Amino acid sequence: MTQTISRRDFLKLGAAGAGALALGSMLPPRAAQAARASGQLDAGGNGYVHSTCEMCVWRCGLIAKVVDGRVVKLDGNPEHPHSRGKLCPRGQSGLMNTYDPDRVLTPLVRMGKRGEGLFRKASWDEALDIVASNMLKIKEKYGPEAMVFSSTHNLSQVQFENLLYAFGSPNYGTQRSLCFNAMITAFLLTYGIEEPSRKYDDVEFILMVGRNMMEAISTSETGELAHALDRGAKLVYLDPRYTKTASKATEWIPIRPGTDSAFLLAMINVIVSNELADCDFVKQYVVGCDGIQAEMRKYTPAWAEKITGVPAATIERIAREYAAAKHNALAHPGWRTSNFVNSFQTERAIATLNALSGNVLTPGGCLSAEVAAEGAGLGMPKQPPYPRVSALRLDGVSWKYPLVPLKLGVFQELRDAIITGEPYQAHGWFISRQNPIQSLPDRNKTLQAFGKMDFIAT
Repeated sequence: MTQTISRRDFLKLGAAGAGALALGSMLPPRAAQAARASGQLDAGGNGYVHSTCEMCVWRCGLIAKVVDGRVVKLDGNPEHPHSRGKLCPRGQSGLMNTYDPDRVLTPLVRMGKRGEGLFRKASWDEALDIVASNMLKIKEKYGPEAMVFSSTHNLSQVQFENLLYAFGSPNYGTQRSLCFNAMITAFLLTYGIEEPSRKYDDVEFILMVGRNMMEAISTSETGELAHALDRGAKLVYLDPRYTKTASKATEWIPIRPGTDSAFLLAMINVIVSNELADCDFVKQYVVGCDGIQAEMRKYTPAWAEKITGVPAATIERIAREYAAAKHNALAHPGWRTSNFVNSFQTERAIATLNALSGNVLTPGGCLSAEVAAEGAGLGMPKQPPYPRVSALRLDGVSWKYPLVPLKLGVFQELRDAIITGEPYQAHGWFISRQNPIQSLPDRNKTLQAFGKMDFIAT
């Protein structure tokens, strides 16, 4: 296998570019390297190119060093406003993706039965014709809804959605429904925005639930949290385990697994019962305060102690400390927030706590003033006004699960519907940048769903 990559191919792989920056004589080495990264290579295929890491959802800025047409090093971009020069080991491993000796470089067409591993090479034109013709056959015979589409969340998401909607199928699955569904749905219904931001600029008190940040991805947010702690911010961390994040926290609260919502509801009880909320913000922007007060009366710290194992006095003290920080308090929305049957209500409680502290649209708040459009930085065209798809979704979104956003869906339910054939049978599956056998729990079920397919393209 060749170990080189052309300039054109490399530039197509990443969101390369950004114009050349003026290089000052006093810039530190990494900043000078960033300034030289014009996105253009010399005649010998040497230089530095700006790009964006896609190894997780944080899209950290990176700089690729190219020698003789080959990428030899990836570094964080110190000029990037989000990641500020940091690139975690997962991002560093991007080189392995590009130059892995087992990387598939040409389309492959299955020749035997599924699972036998018998494939032949095909040209890109042949592969495109095979995929298109099989998709159209399924559309003509069973209707467009008989095609299922799934992908991971990436910078080409808008283009993938264009394919889905243009084809006319409502059936879409993403691993995000396994990670963020509860959080996104809860904040959408509470604030009208799908995903909260996390800002630490002026934060003084941080309540963190379901997020072991010091041992996980998203190095940029980890750095922001560390800076906040250095400034003297207090971190109260709820986790059954003593993790690295717990070791850095001001106070670690060992709580029984799955009982975070009881702890949060008791905090809300203390705040509303003792009129500790940010009154000006609540009066002007919060709807339903009377209902909250009436509903929260039963969720006392004593009630929560029996469920969580955390002393009632500790819960009340933390609630008062949180309320005292007002709009400089942050209840962190967490990560992988769809692990429990009550995760949605846990996220609703987190959203409510943030509203009661008045930290919405503040420098240290849970929502930023502006939310960038997905893919806008790539110069992608706007999504055309496709006709509304009338067919029922296999995963039950809108008719069985009316609160779940269409772009998230419920991936497990989609798979189960493929197996049962209810409310109708799917016959084709188009998969982009995803491996459902690995990313969905219970791989035997996923293999069973694959067996129902007349055609699979990945």
